[in-house]
Amino acid sequence: MKQAEAHKLVERQQDQASTVIDVLGHKIGGDHFTVMAGPCSIESREQMSAIAKAVSAQGAEILRGGAFKPRTSPYDFQGLGEEGLIFLKEAAKAHDMLTVSEVMSIEELPLVEKHIDILQVGSRNMQ
Repeated sequence: MKQAEAHKLVERQQDQASTVIDVLGHKIGGDHFTVMAGPCSIESREQMSAIAKAVSAQGAEILRGGAFKPRTSPYDFQGLGEEGLIFLKEAAKAHDMLTVSEVMSIEELPLVEKHIDILQVGSRNMQ
């Protein structure tokens, strides 16, 4: 297969228009530059509040944070789970931001979608 054929669905030659996604009135893509920022791991309500305040002041529109952290060792921090999602949503709401968090498994979908505006699927889970 030629290089052009392998990527024709994502090349500009196939579709000149930019993809624009509207999430609750916030445009992502096209001519609008959107900043999504936040910690890899949500650790506390205070942490999320401070980060939301800081990134919002710098123009971020979407607050991100990981509530579930896969680790090799069962003794390492595994994330706050639903409590972390609640902290993320509270902090984002206080600064009129959207939220994004990674979904680690299909089983987590109902829980994450209950609290989060944008679901992130990481490369390890794309399979």
